[in-house]
Amino acid sequence: MKKYYVFIMTIFLFSCTKEATPPEQPKYFTSCEEMTDVTGLNLYPFELIAEDEYLFDIWLQKRQIPEDFLRGMTTKELLYQISRLPACIFGNILIFASESQRNFVSYTSRLNMCVEFINRPDTPQVLLQLLQKIDPSFIRSEDGNNNIQSEEPFVNCYYFYHCVQIFAAQPEIITHMTGNEINRYIDEQIRLHDAIRDMEPIDKGLTYPYGIRMGMYGLCNIMMHYEFEPFIQLMEEDYYIKLMMDGWGVKAFDPSLIIKCIEKFRNREK
Repeated sequence: MKKYYVFIMTIFLFSCTKEATPPEQPKYFTSCEEMTDVTGLNLYPFELIAEDEYLFDIWLQKRQIPEDFLRGMTTKELLYQISRLPACIFGNILIFASESQRNFVSYTSRLNMCVEFINRPDTPQVLLQLLQKIDPSFIRSEDGNNNIQSEEPFVNCYYFYHCVQIFAAQPEIITHMTGNEINRYIDEQIRLHDAIRDMEPIDKGLTYPYGIRMGMYGLCNIMMHYEFEPFIQLMEEDYYIKLMMDGWGVKAFDPSLIIKCIEKFRNREK
């Protein structure tokens, strides 16, 4: 009986002291085709719009998804639906919204797929899962179909990447992130920042590649949301960061200041 007891205790102690298996790292997308693949997704089949109907209001009317179909879409399907809207209008909207963030909600509020996507409770999780799978090494502005006059779906991984980044950076999304999701978002933006910084040239230490600007804007929005005092002080001292947080998409700013500040913020209680 004594030997049996010792055997059971040995098993118990081993099971308690054994290190937990670390979580498996997400596998990066290996190509633009893989990242933009919609196989198996239930997307709404929009009809093509005639050239004489490209007036913005008409285009908006014809790009609303019926409510019963909309409610049946997963959050991931909504994002892929948004990312495949024709670049002839919506691509330019996203680019303009990212250049002047104050316009983002005024544009996206006019498409019910965007309103639904922003309001879904699992939207932060979907965006984070995609960010964790993005390897920026094959993302270039010239890839895919860049014919902005085409009404065909704009299948372009650079554009898809910016859809993810622009939505994830918005205060409307960040305010619904949990503390753990905030930390994951910070980790991914630092990873993407470092990767893109090493791939693309930096102009005079201020103008960083376009691919990281929305990520930096998102990090700033996190610190604004939590009223992080060191960032409030940084914003008062740095004219360009203040401009960005006032709603203007600026090109000349020093992301290293933002990175240093978010690293101070990362370990605080949220």
